[in-house]
Amino acid sequence: MKNPGFTLAETLITIGIIGVVSAMTIPTLITKYQKSQVETRLKRFYSMINQTVRLSAAENDDADGWVTLNGEYSYNKNLEWLKQYIYPYMKHINYKQCYNGGNYNAVCTTLFDGSVMIFKIDTNGAFIKLFLDGNIENLKERNYFFFQFNSAKTVGGKISNSINFVEPTTLDWDGTSVETLKNDSKYGYRHSSDSCRFCTKIIQLNNWKIPDDYPW
Repeated sequence: MKNPGFTLAETLITIGIIGVVSAMTIPTLITKYQKSQVETRLKRFYSMINQTVRLSAAENDDADGWVTLNGEYSYNKNLEWLKQYIYPYMKHINYKQCYNGGNYNAVCTTLFDGSVMIFKIDTNGAFIKLFLDGNIENLKERNYFFFQFNSAKTVGGKISNSINFVEPTTLDWDGTSVETLKNDSKYGYRHSSDSCRFCTKIIQLNNWKIPDDYPW
């Protein structure tokens, strides 16, 4: 009677096919999972920080009067601002002085999910840089995201329209289309040494989903 089992050669061929398929699909699945995690955390942060602003506004009046656009805030003034308007209404682990944009006036706040929020106020309003892995040296587009608050000015016909809520950074965007965000010579998809400041807005406009052409 013929043995119905697999031969050694057949078994090795099957294992080889499984290995090839795994090698082709596992990296794609890992990337898909990583992107999903970034999307979820970005959307959660956006919801959380704006809920914080709403809670604070109930006790500190309308948020559009919180920032005085008369120059760069010092570290102590940034920290004082956070202690008045944000920290009482937002869970966080700790904060410290940190380097940002040529000086040490920014405040780094560690959030409960391990991410770090860099905060500073200058003549353009308040800016937030969110580092999902907590490493402020990691400037990859999958980790480093830009938000703005109380930014309302026109520069050369370009607009920025975050007044009393936190929004992904659009400072100096002309407001025409997503393509102009992607192709911006300074803040778009890796067109210069600057990080993609408009990447967060691009994801938001894509229903908080990372586009297929995103620089992952």
